[in-house]
Amino acid sequence: MCKIADKIIATGTAFLAVLVPSVLNAQNFNLDSRLKEHVSYLASDAMHGRAAGSEYEKEAASYVWNAFEEAGLEMPDSPDGQVFSVELPDGTIESRNIVGIVRGYDPELRDRYIVIGAHLDNIGENILTVDGVQTRQIYYGADDDASGVAVLIELARIAAENSFMFKRSLVFVAFGASEQMHSGAWYFLNRAFPDNARIDFMINLDMLGRGARDGNEFSVYPASNSDVISFIKDFSKEMRPLLPGIIDQDYYPGDHLVFLHAGIPTVLFTTGPHPEYNTVRDTESLIDYRTMSYACDYIYGLSLAAANREAPFRFNAPDSDETVYRPQDCDLPPRFFNNTNLSKFMDEWVYVYLKYPDDAVDEGVQGTVGISFIIEKDGKVSNVTVEKSVDPRLDDEAVKVVSVSPKWKAGEVNGKKVRTKITIPVEFKLVKGNKGRFGF
Repeated sequence: MCKIADKIIATGTAFLAVLVPSVLNAQNFNLDSRLKEHVSYLASDAMHGRAAGSEYEKEAASYVWNAFEEAGLEMPDSPDGQVFSVELPDGTIESRNIVGIVRGYDPELRDRYIVIGAHLDNIGENILTVDGVQTRQIYYGADDDASGVAVLIELARIAAENSFMFKRSLVFVAFGASEQMHSGAWYFLNRAFPDNARIDFMINLDMLGRGARDGNEFSVYPASNSDVISFIKDFSKEMRPLLPGIIDQDYYPGDHLVFLHAGIPTVLFTTGPHPEYNTVRDTESLIDYRTMSYACDYIYGLSLAAANREAPFRFNAPDSDETVYRPQDCDLPPRFFNNTNLSKFMDEWVYVYLKYPDDAVDEGVQGTVGISFIIEKDGKVSNVTVEKSVDPRLDDEAVKVVSVSPKWKAGEVNGKKVRTKITIPVEFKLVKGNKGRFGF
């Protein structure tokens, strides 16, 4: 069986491009219906939004454990999964990760790993009181991230059926408590997994259910790693028409950041934010299963190609003079009013000039907008982008305020000024009396 796989891999990416769709078409003619079955269950009324630490998150975890076991994955933990605790201001919750492994065949690479993950939890539910009448609101989380978990389950099933093709081993993880500072991903990497140095790559699946944007079925964020970007571009040439949009920026929120900060190359696959994100409107009825199937096809092929690379991806692959750095990678991070602490920028600029749109207040719209921007070498702010959308009105206000920021002092590496990417959370929060306030 290993010799067969060697012959397959030896023919190169071009043959892989032919092989991947044929394997998927033969085995997954009902892939759309499988994906729909998973999302419909995970985002149903009965799951109450799968809040971290709730019995419903635990039910979602059991669903994934059973799916992994049925697919023939190696299950290193009991059906309870990797149980961990998270301390919150209101008390301690208990969450869990579910892990399944598809072992590679190569004697030299089978002890190297590619982690593929998606998160189990969402916001849960809320009791809204209007004119003295209480109404239960469920944040279904169909796209965030029942869609990612559905793709995770199907990727695991297909990989298990074709395990003879993978040199490296694949570790499939459904993370718990992602909405609580990516706690499940942190626990997996820092407490549960025995040897982080053997993880060569991490693929995160977060919100894959919402159709084409900007002409692309879905997007991939390679965290500005030139090794990974080149790999994706080369692979994509052979996978037409399954082409994602490659967004070369350093930061996008998600469980992959835990791995990225540990020096592990990562990619995030997503169809991106939308107005229904983190609202009760993120329901199964809006999911585009055609897009999810395309994403599943592409990610399976990319996982296979990544698993069979001889050399691992370099974490800090060399790039051009226009490399965009993270603040933590700078010898001297960017400074706002000569202060490297981002709270200075938030408290003395953003929350001073931010205005809560009146109509958003009237409608009860609130949430945290994720904004990224680049500090150029001359200290100017550029490329202000919404990374996590709440509502177009709140998004636009946050972008407007950040865009007119005074000059910063640029970050420095080896004594030279560099471009630096920063991401901030801009919180719009309603208080009693239907008034808006900012910050925590």
